[in-house]
Amino acid sequence: MNLSITVYNAFTGMSPSERQHLLPCIHAGHSSPQSGEQALDYALKQIPSFGGFVLVASRDVYPVGYLIVGKTGMEGFGPGYVIAAMHLQEKGVEGEQLRADLLGKARELAGGDLAVYENLDRWQLEHPSWSDAPGRSRQMPIFKPRQEAIA
Repeated sequence: MNLSITVYNAFTGMSPSERQHLLPCIHAGHSSPQSGEQALDYALKQIPSFGGFVLVASRDVYPVGYLIVGKTGMEGFGPGYVIAAMHLQEKGVEGEQLRADLLGKARELAGGDLAVYENLDRWQLEHPSWSDAPGRSRQMPIFKPRQEAIA
């Protein structure tokens, strides 16, 4: 089975049938399917936004992974693009190669100006001592440094 990566953005759009093929993969990869669909809509500018792009990896015609990247509008100040969602249905060596292929293509399309979004609520659940540490603010950066995020 051949792997292909398709790029979607506001200019290319995504047909209703392509979206229907991708939705089960988005639902499988998100704790909140609605937020996954919303990230997709922002990247494709179906909702007013700066846009972005969506990478869909398929084996034959079946999606096996996706990466949704949003444009931030913060070029020169912060990251120009942020990874909003990613899910791989393949595991092991195949999954690692697929991950590398998707991230490499995303880095290329973003001109290297790419960061990873951190959900603060989820992060605090996983690191409850953060807000209790002396001298720590309840605020924290939501972007990881680019070098660490995409390594």
